[in-house]
Amino acid sequence: MSPGSSRLPLQTKGALYVLLLITAIFLAVALVVYTSVQRDLEQQLVSENLRMVRDLATSARSPIVTTDLTDLQSLVEQAASNRAVKAAVITDATERILASAELSQLGQKRPDWAKGGGTQLPEDSATALLPVSTQDFLKTASHPIRVGGERLGTVHVRFAPEELRQIVAENLTATLQKLMWLGLFTGLVGAAGAFLVSGFVTRPIRRLTSQVEAMERELALDEDGTDSRPGSEGDELDRLQHGFHRLRYTLSRYLIELDRLHRKEQALNCLATIGEMSAHVAHELRNSLSSLRGASRYLRRHPEAAEKAEFSQIIEEEVSRLYEMTEGFLDFSRPFEPQLEDRDLCELVSDTCARLQADYEGAGVTLECTCSEPQVCPVDAQLLHQAMTNLLTNALDVLGAGDRVQIRVEAESERSSRITVLDSGPGIPEEERERIFKPFVTTKDHGSGLGLAVVSKVVLQHGGNIEVENVPEGGARFTLSLPHTTH
Repeated sequence: MSPGSSRLPLQTKGALYVLLLITAIFLAVALVVYTSVQRDLEQQLVSENLRMVRDLATSARSPIVTTDLTDLQSLVEQAASNRAVKAAVITDATERILASAELSQLGQKRPDWAKGGGTQLPEDSATALLPVSTQDFLKTASHPIRVGGERLGTVHVRFAPEELRQIVAENLTATLQKLMWLGLFTGLVGAAGAFLVSGFVTRPIRRLTSQVEAMERELALDEDGTDSRPGSEGDELDRLQHGFHRLRYTLSRYLIELDRLHRKEQALNCLATIGEMSAHVAHELRNSLSSLRGASRYLRRHPEAAEKAEFSQIIEEEVSRLYEMTEGFLDFSRPFEPQLEDRDLCELVSDTCARLQADYEGAGVTLECTCSEPQVCPVDAQLLHQAMTNLLTNALDVLGAGDRVQIRVEAESERSSRITVLDSGPGIPEEERERIFKPFVTTKDHGSGLGLAVVSKVVLQHGGNIEVENVPEGGARFTLSLPHTTH
């Protein structure tokens, strides 16, 4: 296809293709029709000429019996007046010419062209005339003249094939004109139909092209707000392809920029987290060190004081608190890779509940664990035990005597299981719910604020998800989702 045609709209191209197809089909049909009509005309013309020869033999019976040569001559001249007839003679039983279009042949032997090789018509006039080949036009024909079974003579007719072809050509002219008019009508209707069909078929492509170009115009802007998109030429498919290439380039550029911004945001979040951690640790250390310093000063100044045991207890408690805070900080910051193996979640959760049952009974809180059927997932048993211990210990810290904690292990879908922990406590304030899994965030008066952060980290390391919500009846519900397979 030439470069100029590539700039045509897709609808125009489609219409041209359909129109070319219609033209090819019409030409093929027209060729078949023209050939068929030509063959029918040739066979019809030959059949009429053969019938004329047979009718001439029939008409010549009476004049030849009565020896009326004038009538015979008249019949021959009438036959010779046919433009397709080149010569016609009537001979007697001895093959001498009785009548001829050329008077000089009267009384002579039949001419050479009538001595054989022509078409011999059947003597029975009721016999149907067979069509002749269109490759070889009728040249001569003969028919016997019989009366009462006796052969009285023969009619010989010589035809002019070139005149026969001319007659056929003249008759075909009308057919050709009709085909031309039909072709013109078909072309007009086909062109209109082709444009309509092409427009209907290409409408979704044109609409998609417009949408892609509109999106490209929105995205392909430089930093100063100018359109950096180069002009595109060609039909809708070329423009659509160009638009997709440009969109892919633009989106890849945006994704690279987004990844850079994401890394930058992560770095800033890490710095913010480190700042929070540092401030929290410094605050806790300062409080504990203040208590330690005060107790040690008092003991140094009053070595024999009666409160010596009390201040020693203060020092021991503060050291223990610093130790617990340091352990929690190390647990959260320590990188780990879960050692996954297929384990039954019901068994693991039940074991954790059994270990904490005494603490719950001592606080007057009911702990229930329900599991209808085994739920096998690839987990690290030690890490999951740590996460469940942190979650249940946090719940116990905010509950009082008479409260209840219900744990349910069940299938979430064909691909995952879930552990639901529901308590009857005061719930979680809405403003704290979004940040409850962040480090050093706590709603309690004591604690490091790392318990739920460790729980979230363990669940995410298993490829799962953790959610928290307040229930209408009161209390909070934690849902841990764990996949059946790892990726």
